[in-house]
Amino acid sequence: MDAADQTKLAVQVVRLNTTTPNGLKDYCERAKRLLECSRANFNPFDQYKPSVPVGVYLKPGQKQFDEMEELGLGELKNLCFVLIAGGLSERLGFSSIKISLPVCTIVEDYSYMKYYA
Repeated sequence: MDAADQTKLAVQVVRLNTTTPNGLKDYCERAKRLLECSRANFNPFDQYKPSVPVGVYLKPGQKQFDEMEELGLGELKNLCFVLIAGGLSERLGFSSIKISLPVCTIVEDYSYMKYYA
């Protein structure tokens, strides 16, 4: 590795340290703890048991569906979406986040997120 490569690597490490929550040292310590838990066959979610939530089956066209839809539409102002996706799409040859990838190449400015929304 020549001096230029070492400099590039150092710049990447400094950038990672500032963009990683709590820095690279904390990231490595968390990774070691999680790997140790895995080695010890410890699952922190063992205390939780999955269950099917209780709900209501609504059929379009029925009174209850219309009533619930009206209630839901009134709550849209309080709605938010959390998109757990992460990462840029460098491996795909794209310079932005994955959800901004175009759905197709025919229509410009039509991302997956816009399509989904």
